[in-house]
Amino acid sequence: INQDDVVSTYNPKSDGYCGFRAAAYLIYGDEEQFTKVKEAMLSVMSKEFENGMSYEDFYRSSFEMTTDEVKMTITCGIDLHKKEDEVIHYDRHRKAKTAGMAFWFDSIDCMQVLADAYSRPVCYHPDSGSKSQLDVALTYFPLVLPKRLDQKPVPLHLQYIGGIHWESCEVKEL
Repeated sequence: INQDDVVSTYNPKSDGYCGFRAAAYLIYGDEEQFTKVKEAMLSVMSKEFENGMSYEDFYRSSFEMTTDEVKMTITCGIDLHKKEDEVIHYDRHRKAKTAGMAFWFDSIDCMQVLADAYSRPVCYHPDSGSKSQLDVALTYFPLVLPKRLDQKPVPLHLQYIGGIHWESCEVKEL
């Protein structure tokens, strides 16, 4: 990402949920709303596309994998801020205060679901110090068009730092 185009960056708490926290900051202005982001992502995965294809079918045909892993990532800590009587079924995984590496926000799985959940493009920016040719900037577009085509959706910009942490970026409008 061209640093001249960056208006501001936000460095969320490092507890294994930083990718979801960075997205929550961009969407809601509050990283503590990360469970709301997870709920929206989980919700969109249960819907079918207009052609009748399910998210499961999409993942199987596009990535040759099931949605089980990404659902486990999304549900980790999803009930963290709920009171015990608000939790439908108790599961330690859903109340985890920190997320292990296996449940971190992932640029391959989570970015597409995030784009679909909020009907906004999600831009992945690798660390500016990355030397890997595989670590290139990517944009994930929602698979379903937003209901209001007259509104230009503002992309979400997330930067992966050092292979272990996510930050959010606000970028100048072009």
